[in-house]
Amino acid sequence: MEEQKRPRGRPKSRFKESSAGTLQALDRALGVLKALAGADGIGLSDLARAM
Repeated sequence: MEEQKRPRGRPKSRFKESSAGTLQALDRALGVLKALAGADGIGLSDLARAM
């Protein structure tokens, strides 16, 4: 019986295209904007927890 080798390193990202980094950044930015729009006077710590 041969053991199957596990891949080393970080798991592959779900974003495959070269512009995926841009899409991921835009998704993150939209999430931040939604959190800011939903809270009045939110601090950075609270914003980080909301994310």
